[in-house]
Amino acid sequence: MKSFKQTYILCEANDDSKLNGFVILKPEFLDHEEDFYTLLKNNGWDIIQKVKRTLSKEEAEELYKRHKEKPFYNDLCKYMSSGDCICCICHKDCKDPIKDMDAIKDKVRKIWGKDKMRNGMHSSDSLDNVNRESKLIFEKKLIESMGDISAEEWVVMHPEDAEHIKFWKLDEQQPSELSKKIKELQLGFTEQEFSLFTNMLRDALSEELLAWYHYTIVWPFLQGKMRPDIVKFFQETAKDELEDHAYWLMERLNQFGVTPEDVADPVNLNNIATHKYIYPQYTSVEALLNNIEAEKGAIETYDKLEKFTRDKDQVSNSKIKEILADEQEHLAELQDLLTDIETL
Repeated sequence: MKSFKQTYILCEANDDSKLNGFVILKPEFLDHEEDFYTLLKNNGWDIIQKVKRTLSKEEAEELYKRHKEKPFYNDLCKYMSSGDCICCICHKDCKDPIKDMDAIKDKVRKIWGKDKMRNGMHSSDSLDNVNRESKLIFEKKLIESMGDISAEEWVVMHPEDAEHIKFWKLDEQQPSELSKKIKELQLGFTEQEFSLFTNMLRDALSEELLAWYHYTIVWPFLQGKMRPDIVKFFQETAKDELEDHAYWLMERLNQFGVTPEDVADPVNLNNIATHKYIYPQYTSVEALLNNIEAEKGAIETYDKLEKFTRDKDQVSNSKIKEILADEQEHLAELQDLLTDIETL
């Protein structure tokens, strides 16, 4: 029987540059799990990694160590280690992620909270604590000599490691299926970066479908000066957004083995999209102004994707540059049409 040696590592280190949120759905509130995920996603947060488990007493004490001198400290640690909770590492591209997450925490506590301790949700109160607290949960390391014991013997002594131990043998991590997929596709992403990237593609897909719909619903009812020219442009652009951009995004996600189930329901599209749907106006000038604003959002989306994929995914990066150029061209043509109308 094979035995384990030296250092037994449960979890890879996280890429700190991608983390700016750490949250816990507290014990007694797991019946709100799906609502919790939806709330985070609808507020623009990407869940990079999540785990369901019971915190040890030591972990709870370390999590709340800044409250060690407070009278409620022992009761809080006992409560936090009393049952399963959901721990999530998150990311959002925003100026003040801590303040943004605090607003979600306040909402959760107002809706689901039972008392000051059983209030539904914990979130890190600084970027330093995001790093510290996420490592406490997701970068647990056991540095001790294991001698010549078997996996079965180790699990008897450490039952909490049963779910992890199959991935770590003889000091060598067995690559996950996702890691194998990333290597097979010759991508330079870590697993966390890949998860964030596919979420970005999903967001872009939502925006493209909304853009296609916006152009399509406007052109038959368009009114005002230069209607034939604007209708022709809207028809051609709608075709670009759907048949070139959106179809490529779907194909690429499929190549990655990702099915964007949430995007499949049109009700979700505007919640997923970073740049929200602009309710259409049907006069020439207003329609052009609406779509100028939408194209600026698309340029921002693809600019971020282009930067994110550099040196990591050349296939995607090449196509993203093409789409970015398309969106810039769409914006320029919209602005030219608007100028032409205003000078008539």
